[in-house]
Amino acid sequence: MKKELKKIFLKFFYKRKLKRLPIKKFKKSKKLNLKILIIIDNKLDMQIKDLSFVNQIFSTQPENINFLWFNSNFVFDYPNHSRIDLDDISFTGKINNSFINKKYDILLNLYDRDNIFLKYLSINIIHKFSIGFLMTDTNLNDLVFNFAPNDMIFLKKEIVKYYNVINNHI
Repeated sequence: MKKELKKIFLKFFYKRKLKRLPIKKFKKSKKLNLKILIIIDNKLDMQIKDLSFVNQIFSTQPENINFLWFNSNFVFDYPNHSRIDLDDISFTGKINNSFINKKYDILLNLYDRDNIFLKYLSINIIHKFSIGFLMTDTNLNDLVFNFAPNDMIFLKKEIVKYYNVINNHI
């Protein structure tokens, strides 16, 4: 009951925030040391090593890539890995996690289900460019892929393919 009530409130807050999203103005710049946040759904059954290609592609330090694991059972020993679940989001929409207050250059939404909690997290992250998947709300992302997010080989190829597009918009 509590979870369903929270969903209703978050859907309201999400739709209101989605309507108020400003139109992004992209500035072409070659920024070094990109700050990247990757939101990962536990349903995808991913491991940390699956995402090691991200720092190679964007030529950034591993400590500049933060991972936010949604509903994960893992305990992480790394400072740039954090876990978030339903209890971290209040009925009023306040998110209790230190990753939310930081600014990121790239947000990578690795989830493929229509989950209000994941969408609400995504819309509240301050970022310059976001990447997501077609199965989610396409209004959230600047670049949308039409394949499963747990296909790491294809994801790596597509990010390399669109590297210039991504890099020119952050």
